[in-house]
Amino acid sequence: MIWSQMDRKYKVAGFIVLAAIIGGGIWVGWSYYVNLGPKIESHEFAGQIVNIDGNEITIEGAFVIVNQDSLSKNETREVVVSVSDDTKITKTLLYIPTKAELEKTGGLFYPDKLKKDYQEVNLETLKSDDTHSGLIVKSTTNIYGKSSFSASEISYTVPVFPQ
Repeated sequence: MIWSQMDRKYKVAGFIVLAAIIGGGIWVGWSYYVNLGPKIESHEFAGQIVNIDGNEITIEGAFVIVNQDSLSKNETREVVVSVSDDTKITKTLLYIPTKAELEKTGGLFYPDKLKKDYQEVNLETLKSDDTHSGLIVKSTTNIYGKSSFSASEISYTVPVFPQ
């Protein structure tokens, strides 16, 4: 049968079937991309404290991507981190070399070779410490792209300058 001679109801039915096939293909492709495609995974967020309000810390920073040892490529963002009694908070005291020690090395030092002390602290201690060096927040779940999440661990470093 020639197209111009086809009954109108067959033309409409054909368009409906064609639209359903195209729509179904788009839906299957989108579902695969969203649900089964490659996922970015992050269990850490690194950044600076913006505000602490009660048991919530607002942090500006970036997600640390699993298996890449790098920060997320997108812009920095603010997230709100919930701290509970189960959250482990570790403070690292990093002892900065004295002037005499720096003179011996030409002013160079390697932070990973400096003396460090580790202390498990609470949220009140974190609030009172000067944490301009930033902090790393860890979670047991994938937090990538989330604007708020619960922390399982928080670690931060405080430099100790010689007297």
